Amino acid sequence: MTITRCAGTVLLLAGLGICAQARPAGALELSVSPVQVHLAPNQKSAIIRIGNPNPDAITVQATVFAWTQDANGTDTLEPVSDLLVFPQMLKIKEGIERNVRVGTTNPDRTSERTYRILLEPVFSPKTTQADGNASRAAAATIITRSSVPVFVAPTKGVPAPIKVTSRMDKDALILQVTNPGTVHILPPTVTVKGYSATNELLFEHDTHGWYVLAGATRTDRLRLPKGRCADLRRLAVEVVSGQQTETRTVPVTSDACPQ
Repeated sequence: MTITRCAGTVLLLAGLGICAQARPAGALELSVSPVQVHLAPNQKSAIIRIGNPNPDAITVQATVFAWTQDANGTDTLEPVSDLLVFPQMLKIKEGIERNVRVGTTNPDRTSERTYRILLEPVFSPKTTQADGNASRAAAATIITRSSVPVFVAPTKGVPAPIKVTSRMDKDALILQVTNPGTVHILPPTVTVKGYSATNELLFEHDTHGWYVLAGATRTDRLRLPKGRCADLRRLAVEVVSGQQTETRTVPVTSDACPQ
């Protein structure tokens, strides 16, 4: 039971620790700092440090995407050429950090522009069997990707109070967070509490949402717990984003419970 959509695009979640699984043995890993890049209105470039904690040298490839959200708040990535990463391919010795420079070639700062940089080790098997095939150990190596968000600030960024709507749809709570401003908002914290007709607290769930980009609306769905659903009569929803807190009360009728 969760509002955060953990099954989203892997390259969007890797490197941010969102819905992350334990790294399996044999994975090629990267250390990345910072995990977000912010370019101020008059700033043209920034540095990302990439470290290699693996026992061997690795080659890392950087790919740039424009990052937008559709009408439902679903993330969309498209290849783009107005954000540059140099070098795009670099070899990093074991235990060493190297820098890559990130810069924009687009002078337009009337609104915030958002990107994702995918950092991915390029794996080349070092050992082969007599028949020329990769050894079992090499073939089992898993590549860990990192996705770094880049925010290019507008000359006049206008943060605005978020708008929150909530409603029941059969056995689920539909929660929408709208960002009417011209800059993104950080993932909000969402708390949902379920109460009985006698005001008894039946369940409580806390989660972090996801970024809501400028002008976008994020929609998430929370299914009611089957075990306590029949006793539920209302949901108390709290959404905290920065200094703003929005609360909503949603009635729960008996026909909302899953059969």
